[in-house]
Amino acid sequence: MDKTSPSARKYENKSLHRAFVVLDLFDSEASHLTASEIAAALGLRPGTIYPTLCTMEEHGYVERDEHKRYRLGLKFLERSSHILSHLDVRSIAQPHLRSLARELEGNTHLAVLYEREVLYLHREEGQPTVILNEVVGRRVPAYCTALGKVLLAHLPDEDLLLLLRSIRMQPLTPNTILKKEQLMEELRKTQSMGYGTDREEFHVGSTCLAAPLRNHTGAVLAAISVSLPTNALSAERERKVVESLVRCAQQVSS
Repeated sequence: MDKTSPSARKYENKSLHRAFVVLDLFDSEASHLTASEIAAALGLRPGTIYPTLCTMEEHGYVERDEHKRYRLGLKFLERSSHILSHLDVRSIAQPHLRSLARELEGNTHLAVLYEREVLYLHREEGQPTVILNEVVGRRVPAYCTALGKVLLAHLPDEDLLLLLRSIRMQPLTPNTILKKEQLMEELRKTQSMGYGTDREEFHVGSTCLAAPLRNHTGAVLAAISVSLPTNALSAERERKVVESLVRCAQQVSS
């Protein structure tokens, strides 16, 4: 979705725009790209992309490996640390998430909705084998995660419908919800219960439960979750986990 207004596009700097488009090409599936691959993705000749890449490399935002493939530079790690250190919700939630992880012996997470996906801001480890490494900064689908369901469930109806029309639901596990009508029912259930669930919809063997974080007006601004091995989660244990999770969310919100 292009959020740029016509007036903003009037003043758009084309060189900067090209650099940002190049950065957006890099993700978990395309972590290393040659200049030819970058140029092809932009519909350009390789020679025309070199000035952009050289400038980005000079400033540390991309770097080349021994095979002359480009990857994101360490400058982003430096900048991201500044951003995370100034996020109030992260600094407030961190000690609560650490306590919750130790109490439940599961991984706890903090995330927000960013560009139609769940963006992880923080993780505390209780069970390192339950979920992916290097979670902070990772973006994952919202439709098949407990965090995503909580964040989607509290969107205004118009925003939710617009978002659902723009995403493609893909099967990540045999349990992934693929029908938008079924997802809408799941979101209504999430809002009614006050927490969201992911029963091996994102990772086989992992069940995730999530609860919303609210600001002083009651609006949902983020969500926290706990991931546990499915085979260790009886109905009685799940009930206790939900109680602890919701209580933690209320403490952080307050």
